[in-house]
Amino acid sequence: MSNSRSNTKLVSRDLITIAIFSVLFTLCLFVVAGVLGIFPLTMIFYGLVGGIPCGVIYMYMRAKIPKRGAIVLQALLVGIILFGLGTIWTFALGTVIGGLLAEAISASGAYQSFKKNTTGYIVFMVCLWSGQIAPMLLMRDYYLAYSLQTGMSAEYIDTMLGFLSAPVFMAALIGTGIGAWLGALLGQKLLKKHFEKAGML
Repeated sequence: MSNSRSNTKLVSRDLITIAIFSVLFTLCLFVVAGVLGIFPLTMIFYGLVGGIPCGVIYMYMRAKIPKRGAIVLQALLVGIILFGLGTIWTFALGTVIGGLLAEAISASGAYQSFKKNTTGYIVFMVCLWSGQIAPMLLMRDYYLAYSLQTGMSAEYIDTMLGFLSAPVFMAALIGTGIGAWLGALLGQKLLKKHFEKAGML
């Protein structure tokens, strides 16, 4: 595939595809968070687990639509959905920031470099996860008040906040990066034909 395709504008079919898979990406996040969220201690590590299945969706998008602006648009849609569902505003903010950084990283490889797209995805997931978890460490009182308003129990929140420390945060941060890397590799294997067609192998 020539680099000219990477620089072409998004068309209506691309926008529909991005919208559909942005919803699937968000749904995947919520399913993983819902399962791990049964226990407050495992909720902190949902970025590690969620990064794997979400990686297949993300990498499919990079192979399917290697065009400028696709990553930012996907991040914006995911952020809007997250915010609309009532998640803390920093979650959406981290998602958008991650999308902007991932766009720049993938663009440096003309959207055809598996390494650059993988790196972009890792950065995207780390920023997304940080937007959700960082307030627990840096804005504990605000997060506590916000979570109570959403219906979470005080006992659940206290347990989670009590467990989260700077070392735990860093461990979960690194885990999220590892999960994203594994998700990208899984996506490469499952979507080999799409990757070959996109010139990413």
